[in-house]
Amino acid sequence: MKKSILIYYIAAISVQYSVNLFAYFFDWFLILFPLTVIPAYLLATGKLGLNEKNKRIISDFIEGRGTVYEELEKELNYSFQGKSYVDDENYQKLKNWVVETEKRIRKAAIFQRKLYIISIFIAPVFPILSSISSLYQYGIKELITLIIGHGAMYAIIVMAILGFRNLLKNVERLKKELRDIIESNFK
Repeated sequence: MKKSILIYYIAAISVQYSVNLFAYFFDWFLILFPLTVIPAYLLATGKLGLNEKNKRIISDFIEGRGTVYEELEKELNYSFQGKSYVDDENYQKLKNWVVETEKRIRKAAIFQRKLYIISIFIAPVFPILSSISSLYQYGIKELITLIIGHGAMYAIIVMAILGFRNLLKNVERLKKELRDIIESNFK
């Protein structure tokens, strides 16, 4: 998936570059402007501005590996490692709660992944469209149109990342809730 995203972003840069060559107001700034798509790609794929753990999580998320919604099961297994509560009725209720919660998180994570991938693919379209529309404008209007298109690209990517982080925060909140339940019921 990452290779197809990279190829798509390279194609977007080349299309925007070729459109900018036909601009009325030709300047070196317009030639270099498509290169602003590179940081957008790095940001969207998690290679820019994140620690190693988050880079791995975003990489797994983009590739479709389900590490996000398996966290609760890992937490439950870790908490009861080496303990003999397996036959306890409260433990079985807790295990059922974890399974049901993971099903809900899995649905949300799959939907969030689809939104994230769509956002990554839609984002470079805005600079291309602004480059095409700037062909019919002159001077400062052309520059403003290009800046707005690139701003829209970054806004879409940032919103996708914020949605993903919200999903991670919900998983962390549920893990904390699970830890609290375990501490209060299984001492």
